[in-house]
Amino acid sequence: MTSPPLSVDRLDDPENLPRMAEAWNSLLKDCPGRTIFQTLEWSKVLLEHYRKEVTPFILTVREGERTRGIAPLMLMKIRRRALPLRVLSFIQVSARGFSPCADIVYDGARECLHALVNYLFRHDGEWDVAWLDGVPSDSPTLAHLRETMSPSSLSITESFSSYYLAMDKPWEAYIGGLSKKTRHTLRNGSNRICREGMVTVPTHMDPSEVLSGLSRVFDLYGRSWKKEQISDNLKSQYLALAEALGPRGQFELSFLELNGRAIASVIALHHMGKVYGFDMEYDRVYDHLSPGSMLLWRMIENWTRRGCSEIDFLSKDPAFERWTDTKRTYYRIAIFNRRPYSRFLKFGLNNHFFKIR
Repeated sequence: MTSPPLSVDRLDDPENLPRMAEAWNSLLKDCPGRTIFQTLEWSKVLLEHYRKEVTPFILTVREGERTRGIAPLMLMKIRRRALPLRVLSFIQVSARGFSPCADIVYDGARECLHALVNYLFRHDGEWDVAWLDGVPSDSPTLAHLRETMSPSSLSITESFSSYYLAMDKPWEAYIGGLSKKTRHTLRNGSNRICREGMVTVPTHMDPSEVLSGLSRVFDLYGRSWKKEQISDNLKSQYLALAEALGPRGQFELSFLELNGRAIASVIALHHMGKVYGFDMEYDRVYDHLSPGSMLLWRMIENWTRRGCSEIDFLSKDPAFERWTDTKRTYYRIAIFNRRPYSRFLKFGLNNHFFKIR
C-alpha cells in the first residue's frame, strides 16, 4: 500500500500547545540526540515568557494521521543596522543565551525535513531568514540540508562547542582514570575547604524546595565573578522553568555550604538519563577554596552513582578539561529564500556587515 503524502501545518497560538503533548513526546523518544531543550515543556515556558516579543511558528509534518516531525520555531521582528528583519529561529530566545542547543523533533528521515523546507519556501513572504542555531554535529538535519539545498540558499557554520562527559564506567574507575595532577588538586582542595569549617552539599529536587532555593542562587549571582545582580527578567525565567520542570523531576538545585553559608551552586536539568549543567555560580570571596570545582566534583559522583549516562557542561570553558577531554560541536544554519531582500541579507551576513545576534 502506498503511504499517504506528507503534509505540513502550522501552529501559531501557544494556547494550543498542550494538544500536541502526546505526539511531541512520542516523537522525542525516537529523536536522534534528543535533549531537554527540544521538549514541549521547554518551548512552552519560553513562548509564555516572551509572548509579547515573538510569534510561534511551530510546524508539524504529518503522514495521514501520523505525526512525523515537529519544527519548534518562532518568528521575531528585529532590526540590525536600521534594517528590519523577520527572523525564523528555534524557540530558544537567543543564541546560547537561554537554550544552548536545539533541533527539529523527528526520527531523522530525509523526506520529513524536505517537507519542512518546502513549506518554508512556499511561505517565503512571511520571513526573511531562518536562523537556526545550536544544531549538534551528529544531527541528521545538517547532512540532509547539505544534500537537498543549494549553497545559494544555505549557510552552515560552526557556532560553539561544549564539554561533555559520557559516564560509561563506575565512579571509582572514572575518578581513578583522571590524571595524577587532577586527583592531587581535588584532594588538596577538599582538605583545604574542610579545614575552614563544616562543609555540606544539600541537593533539592522537590518542587517547593527548588523554588525557595532559587533565591539563594540569585543572591550568589550577585556575589559571583559576574559582579552584577541578576536581572528580574532572568529571575522570572528561572522560576518559570523550575515550576514547569520541577514536578517532572527534571530541575535539580545543589549547593556547597560552608558553615551554613552557600558559597557555590549548580542548577542541573535532567532528561532521559542525561544531565545538563545549566547554571553554575560561586562566591568570588571564596575563590581561593575553588568552591565551584569542589561542588562539581561531588555532584559528578552523585550523578554517576545515580546511573546518569552523560553530563553535558554546556560550556567550552577550559576549566572543564580536568573532568573530560571530549567536546561536542554545534552549528548555526542560515536559510535564505528566493526573494531579493533575503539574497541581500545573505550577502550582508557573509561579509560581516551585520549579525543577526
